[in-house]
Amino acid sequence: MFRYCPIAMSRPLPFAVNDMDFLRWFKSLNLEDEVQSCEQLLHILLTLNKTPVAGKTRLLILEKIAPVLFQLTARITTQPVINQNLHPFDADENTVYDFSIWSCVELANSYKMLSMEEAFKKNTYYSQQQKSLLITHGLQALSKALLYMSQLYNRPYANFWSDCYHFYRLAHHKETIKYSGESITNAFKHVLVFYLSHTNQFSPQEMRVVYALLGQYSIHAKLLKNVPEKKFRGTPWVHLRRDLPPSNPTDDVDKDDPYVLYTAAVDVASKVLEAAYDKELEHSYLDQLMLLRLAKALTSNTQRKHERVPVNTPCMALINFEHLIDYLRNQALENAYTANAKGYIDLKATGALHRITANIGAGYNRQPTTPPELSAIFNTTRPADTHVKLIDKSKNGCGVLWPNKRIKPKVGNIIGLQQKSLNIGFIRWLSQSEESDTKIGVELLGINAQAIKISNAGQPDTEIDAIYLPREDSNRQPESVLVLNNGFHPDEYIFIKKEHSNNRYRQMRQLHSTEFLNRYQIIQVN
Repeated sequence: MFRYCPIAMSRPLPFAVNDMDFLRWFKSLNLEDEVQSCEQLLHILLTLNKTPVAGKTRLLILEKIAPVLFQLTARITTQPVINQNLHPFDADENTVYDFSIWSCVELANSYKMLSMEEAFKKNTYYSQQQKSLLITHGLQALSKALLYMSQLYNRPYANFWSDCYHFYRLAHHKETIKYSGESITNAFKHVLVFYLSHTNQFSPQEMRVVYALLGQYSIHAKLLKNVPEKKFRGTPWVHLRRDLPPSNPTDDVDKDDPYVLYTAAVDVASKVLEAAYDKELEHSYLDQLMLLRLAKALTSNTQRKHERVPVNTPCMALINFEHLIDYLRNQALENAYTANAKGYIDLKATGALHRITANIGAGYNRQPTTPPELSAIFNTTRPADTHVKLIDKSKNGCGVLWPNKRIKPKVGNIIGLQQKSLNIGFIRWLSQSEESDTKIGVELLGINAQAIKISNAGQPDTEIDAIYLPREDSNRQPESVLVLNNGFHPDEYIFIKKEHSNNRYRQMRQLHSTEFLNRYQIIQVN
């Protein structure tokens, strides 16, 4: 669960609390340093929320700050992290997201404070349009906070859903105002449908695309007081007086409770499917797969092809492409060293010459040292190695409990699970366990992987790192290669350097595509 803003100290406001002085300050606001500007607005909101301010002055301040804050948080959380498969440690990224979430939450708190004042309940102080904007912008602030929390794979903080339902009740249960506009309903639908998209199956960048897309299509969702009996268990519900997210109903739901509301998102899923197969939109392979996963989630059609069996098995996990390449090369070197009965290293073995050269370079001009044991060379724990626990498995997948707080995996990352052999897979979803550990869903791709070099036939001297996976008939996995999604596209015919020689292969089709990696089926040709 996301931690609430720990900042308790208030900073003095950079303006006097009146309309003219605030507008003078706002006109001179410098936004060049976006992260610093976001932090400044956060402290202003924290201070305002502890300061007595006239309602209309507070509303003026919020209506000026809100669009600027939304733009800032969108920009600072949009910056793509190039090669996230190479660098799992990114403390600055978390700081940026924390400021973005806390700022949006404090903005929503400010709107909530206004909505709870006596003046808001009267029809003489605020116009109906002002009340509508206040409620809508409060929901939009919570919606942005939900996006940023989802991109960290965190569950919403306590009272998040209570605040969402509070704003919706103001307009639609006529607790304080009488307003029938659609802007409030649409903002509320956006929050619900985005949550129902099962965001933990997407990478952070994909979540942003999903969020924007549902901003257009969530208006087609239906908020119902009753649902047909045959659709009862498949239509998520909320209780507008409880701090609980949308979930599938159970038999104990009081269908006559006026605060029970059902969310039907089938029409939204239909719009998403139309977009996925719309040839004029020119979707990439990645986009189409993402849209199909989104549509499936919105129809609550999330059944597995193969049932998972509970297990409780420890193993070692290696995350990210670069570390897997290094691990596979070390394995090949260790195997070559161990297999040689005379004790010398086969210089033709994969990675051996590279390792020796690196060791010589590291020791140049240094005092002689005692050679380390072989186990010390090959079994040193790398920063990306994590001891994890398998909690369930199936024919082509498994669930993993990830206790490491320093390394933060993302959907679309490649992962290696080492037991008797190294099993390579893609991370397909993430979620937080009750014990605050991370649960990971892995789609397994194969074993007996090799670190290789790959090049296009037209540019044989331009090689990139890749992972080779041999054919496995037992689980119907074809011969394939994994490459980083960094601009390299295999030609129809490619060269693969493995087993001491260059081999010519034909690329057959793309099997998987994520934000970070591509997997291609290949066959060897003469």
